[in-house]
Amino acid sequence: MNNGFAIFKKIISHKFFVGVEFFVLFVMIPFIAWLEVIRVSIFVIYAVPVIYSALLYLVLYKVNCKHWFSFKAYHPSVLFRGLSSVRLIGVPLLIAVYVLIFEPANFLQIPKYRPNLWILIVFAYPIVSAMPQEFLFRVFFFKRYTVLFRGDKLMLFSNVLSFSILHLMYDNWVAPVFTLIGGYFFASNWMKNRSFSSIWIEHAVYGLAIFTFGLNQYFYEAPGG
Repeated sequence: MNNGFAIFKKIISHKFFVGVEFFVLFVMIPFIAWLEVIRVSIFVIYAVPVIYSALLYLVLYKVNCKHWFSFKAYHPSVLFRGLSSVRLIGVPLLIAVYVLIFEPANFLQIPKYRPNLWILIVFAYPIVSAMPQEFLFRVFFFKRYTVLFRGDKLMLFSNVLSFSILHLMYDNWVAPVFTLIGGYFFASNWMKNRSFSSIWIEHAVYGLAIFTFGLNQYFYEAPGG
């Protein structure tokens, strides 16, 4: 049994396998969704890589989850390590200004006209969207693909570009451009601090700003749409 697992682990850790895996997860699936080669729900596009990466991460790295249940893990010095207050305030303000200048009719559209939906988004977005994306693109990506992308600069570039490519599926220029910028913030934060809670909070704040101030139409596709 141990020998079989060792062989399996060796195969899935081989550089060729890792390269093919990267191409499928971060190039092929997003482009299939963008070009609509196969009509697949956007939730599947997110779910497949996230579930695969979570299972593989557990198998390969045998994660000890005990620290998640300790008080130390939720101390402010841990939760907010590496967070920039300038960015946390400045980025949402810039999003609000952008909407007011270029799309004033959409400003505060959801909070004004669909407050119940907005409350749902406030509670659901950090868990359903921000958390799995940051696990996949930062925790898993930076652990798994160092064998492909040698050096911090190449690793940073490949991560930011992959994060932006995923958002091509929304069929507009705003989503990939904004996520190129956001992806740089998240990736550089992760490389410097290795704090999952930090990048998760940062992603959640920016995402909620997008849905609050009126750029939601660029980051959402109705099921079957």
